[in-house]
Amino acid sequence: MADERDETEDEKLDRNWNDMLQELRVVQTGVQLLSGFLLTLPFTQRFGDLDVWQERLYLALVLTAGLASGSP
Repeated sequence: MADERDETEDEKLDRNWNDMLQELRVVQTGVQLLSGFLLTLPFTQRFGDLDVWQERLYLALVLTAGLASGSP
């Protein structure tokens, strides 16, 4: 399948870079929303009913979401 765009290699790289940045912005918003929801869970009444494994899983999810939202 031939590329029908009339662009130089530099223009193609710039377009691909801009597309990647746009996708990163969308992902970052989703990660921030997920992190916000995760941080509200300890304030619910049922959070005290979790066992040790569930608490560790929750902590791992919070740390993962924090690392994902902190990366550039």
